[in-house]
Amino acid sequence: MMKVYSATLALATIGPLAQGFLPGLPAGRGAQSQWSLTATVRGGKGSTPSPPMGNADALSMVSAASLGSLKASGGAADDEQAALVKEIKMAGSKKMHHKCLRKYKALRKLGGNPDEEGYTQVLAMCVKGKVGAVTDKIIADMAADPALEASSGGGVQLKHVLLGLEACALSSRPVEAVKILDKADELGITVNLAAYTHAMAACVSAPNALPIEDLARKVMRKVRAAGSAVSLGGEYYGLLLQVLVRVKRHKEAIACFDLMCLDSAFTPRSEHYLAVMKAATAIKDQELVKSLLGEILMDEMRFESHYGAIMQMASKAMANADNYRLAVKLFEKVPEAERSYDLYHSIVASCGRNKNTVLATEVFDLMKAKGMAPKRATYNAVLHACSAQGEVSKARQILEEMTREGIRLNVVTYNIALNSRAKAGDARGAVNLLSEMDNAGITPSVVSFATAINAAAAFNSSSLATTLMEAMKPAGLVPNAYVFTAALAACENDPDDTAAASATQLIVDTMAETEAQKGMDKEMVQRIGKQALRLLKRDLGVRDLENLATDEAVLGVSLKGRQSAI
Repeated sequence: MMKVYSATLALATIGPLAQGFLPGLPAGRGAQSQWSLTATVRGGKGSTPSPPMGNADALSMVSAASLGSLKASGGAADDEQAALVKEIKMAGSKKMHHKCLRKYKALRKLGGNPDEEGYTQVLAMCVKGKVGAVTDKIIADMAADPALEASSGGGVQLKHVLLGLEACALSSRPVEAVKILDKADELGITVNLAAYTHAMAACVSAPNALPIEDLARKVMRKVRAAGSAVSLGGEYYGLLLQVLVRVKRHKEAIACFDLMCLDSAFTPRSEHYLAVMKAATAIKDQELVKSLLGEILMDEMRFESHYGAIMQMASKAMANADNYRLAVKLFEKVPEAERSYDLYHSIVASCGRNKNTVLATEVFDLMKAKGMAPKRATYNAVLHACSAQGEVSKARQILEEMTREGIRLNVVTYNIALNSRAKAGDARGAVNLLSEMDNAGITPSVVSFATAINAAAAFNSSSLATTLMEAMKPAGLVPNAYVFTAALAACENDPDDTAAASATQLIVDTMAETEAQKGMDKEMVQRIGKQALRLLKRDLGVRDLENLATDEAVLGVSLKGRQSAI
């Protein structure tokens, strides 16, 4: 027969504070007959009331019931934790890293810990899932687990440190890697070369926002502290090489590459050559670039994964060094799909500087055929090539194309175009370009006027040269040595002696007025003085005798001749 107890608990369990808050509650212990806990035993046909219980008996009954509930609850929690530990091991054995890490998180939330095998499985799954962000915390949990320390397997071991560091290396987590190394030092664990290699690998591709150099230095200090216990090899140096290039320690990176190559048991890979090529091109070491190219070209298939990037880097380096022939050969080795805009621009600019207009325009046309829209700097590079060869018509075509494409011309563009006019002796074209600049709202520079005056010199017109020189004053420009030498060259070329001498006197007057000689070196002033004296002698009658002493002071030469001015 089942017995069901129904009870009414007197508020004596609440205590005296309940009295006064609940209406009708009797005061004193004498009223327990009304507020006592009563129980009725119900049988099949009738019921027998149990005798009244006092408050103390009621409290004892409630306490016993609560304790039983807590024991039952504790047992259920233990069972849940044990089930989670079992699931962690099962998920680890089946390589289910997401599930394994979820179950570990749930276990820790309940305040539980796995055993040594469970921790090992969790760390192994961090490696599989490339989850380095939590490995330092997992190892810290292991170190703080007294039950694990007391077990036969002991606490944190080298294998756990290596698993944690490997996960950090795979997920580029150098901060966590350094924390793991610190914890290993704290626990007295002697780590090996593999541990330091993993820690350095974590720095190679870490986010730029992190202090990469500081983290790498911490790893290096630990390596130095280990001393002879750790024998460094090519793999470690190869990783350090890549880190040093990232933080722009290019000379140290090159030294590291040499150390890496000393390990006969290690074969450098393409990523190492890519890194050292970056360092060599950054410090503009052409000889090293050529040496590396020699090694790469001997076994091109070995460097297939980074071949295009290496060739592109070397080609740009040679172009920037004006070794345009080698630059073009390397350019041809770069796969078309990998050729960048910067590479095309470097080749065009290098060819232009070396006055190879044909090759410059050929590469320029090639980049346009690939769908690349040239920028103003690249157009300027082609213009420079045309200017160097005096190809006025081609330069004009480039300027027209720039206008068509909506590319705003600047003073540099016009100066290059002016130079092409000067090379061709097209003084009229140069003057027209200056007019175009004015109409476009572009203020000509001193270089602009000097170049136009060169065009006047090629045109043998001293009067045009001085006219352009005087036009600088309204523009707020002060002539310099280049302007004066160009103007004097125009006087030299002018077949009219009187015109040439008159123009020379105007040039000397302008020098005196602007005190331009103060900004020139002594040798330049002497050379201009001798040239001016020679030109003035073509017609001594045009000399400014009133200001002769001033002119002589400016030029540093005597302008007196055997003839006297009338």
